[in-house]
Amino acid sequence: MNVFDYQMDFDDYVQIVRRRKVYFFLPFLAVLSFAAALAFMLPAVYRSEATLIVERQTIPDALVQTTVTGFAQEQIQQIRQRLVTPTNLTNIAEKFHLYPAEYANDPISVVALIRENIEVVMVEVNATDPSERGTRVATIAFTVAYSASTPETARAVANEIAQRYLEESKSGRIENTKVVTSFIETETERQRNELARLESLLADFKQTNTNVLPELMTTNMRLFEKTELEIDRTEQAIRGLQDRLDASLAELSLTQPYEDVRTEQGNVILSASERLSALTAQYLNATARYSSQHPDIIRMTREIRVLAEQTGDVGRVDEIMSSLIRLQEELRQARQSYTEEHPEVQKLVVAVAAMQKGFQTMLISGNSAQEELAVPPDNPRYVALKTQIDSTRTNLQAERQELDSLNTKLVEYQDRIYRTPQVESEFKSLSRDYNNAVRKFSELKEKQLQAEMATQLEVSDSAASFSLASPAYLPTMPDSPNRIGILLLGLMFAFASGLGMTVVAEYLDKTIRNARVITATLGAPPLAIIPQMRKLPGMLLNSNTKKI
Repeated sequence: MNVFDYQMDFDDYVQIVRRRKVYFFLPFLAVLSFAAALAFMLPAVYRSEATLIVERQTIPDALVQTTVTGFAQEQIQQIRQRLVTPTNLTNIAEKFHLYPAEYANDPISVVALIRENIEVVMVEVNATDPSERGTRVATIAFTVAYSASTPETARAVANEIAQRYLEESKSGRIENTKVVTSFIETETERQRNELARLESLLADFKQTNTNVLPELMTTNMRLFEKTELEIDRTEQAIRGLQDRLDASLAELSLTQPYEDVRTEQGNVILSASERLSALTAQYLNATARYSSQHPDIIRMTREIRVLAEQTGDVGRVDEIMSSLIRLQEELRQARQSYTEEHPEVQKLVVAVAAMQKGFQTMLISGNSAQEELAVPPDNPRYVALKTQIDSTRTNLQAERQELDSLNTKLVEYQDRIYRTPQVESEFKSLSRDYNNAVRKFSELKEKQLQAEMATQLEVSDSAASFSLASPAYLPTMPDSPNRIGILLLGLMFAFASGLGMTVVAEYLDKTIRNARVITATLGAPPLAIIPQMRKLPGMLLNSNTKKI
């Protein structure tokens, strides 16, 4: 058991202090002396700071929108990163002769030292934005501080950094707006070229498909229906003209082209065609009664041939007459063998009648054609019919040409209507791309105008910027080291050191120093107590009398 195994009182602590004062004061004085030396030997560091205000844009954002993005904190930190580059810091070191020894050996080595002594602190408040609900933290200002070994250097460098903040903020914002403006101009020009390309494609497409565009679908339908009506009208007109022409031709065939020529006795002189017609009628009647060898038949045949030579149809007349005589001979023979109801007889009767009718028609048409080439007709009715027929034929030809044209148009309109749905898909795609390009180009032009206005805003004094609220001051007291703080901290550590050494020394000492310790240790009080011998004036004591 040691001295701390029982409850000590105040006297015990007093005795410990008296016994261990050396163990207390030696470390106490040593630590305190070290702290005092450290407090007064460390070099003084002076700190000077400048305050810069973050000014908002004076022109409302609704009128002119700036192209500089990011919060004030971001802009301040970005400027800080640009300012603490090795190039800028070495320029500052050279200008203000900072760390001359280190700069002489290695100029780059002073960059880290200067960077450590630069301090930027934000001044923030809780603010409300009319366009947003609630409050937010807003940076209204910030301080730029620099620490140096002399107050003049601290103030000069702090003002230099603050000034560079102002210049870098102004130039950076202007450069940023120029970059944005240049980007938008490039995009606008690219979009203009794209728009021109789409316009060219759309124009070529419209030119290629002029009549089959979707917007002309209704027009083509109307034209198709109108053309159908015109075709019906033209066909009706053609039918009417053809009927009129047939009627006129029939009447013309019965009209003599010349007026009657009479003799002195008043008898009408027949023309060659009239005599041929009359003789043909007699011949047809005679052939029905007599054979081809009958004298009357031979005489009329000879006269008809002569008259046919005069009209120019002798070859055709001979052929028809031969065929007619042959058929009539066959008919007479069939009648001798069969009755009138026999099919062979009826067949030959029909053939002979058809041949007779064809013979008459040939003679009439041949005579009409031949007489047109002779002396001009003088019969007014014939001339009027002839003029009417020519006019009707001309009108009929014009109507037929019109019908061909209308049919061509109808096919064209039908083709347009058929092709329109096929063209519509591609046309819609081109139109959609073109409309999107127009809208995007308009947006870019508007943004380009805004960017140009933002550039003018940044050049003027109306844009958001930093302003120097208070320049760096000349410090009168060093900012570090804190000598009083170091001394107080040294005093605290010195006391703790002395107390610790005293406790350790007392703990390692096993000496029993009073009767209470013996009682606590042995469990019984001592038989006798020998008091400590105090030295009185004039007494000599052996050193061993202090210990038992």
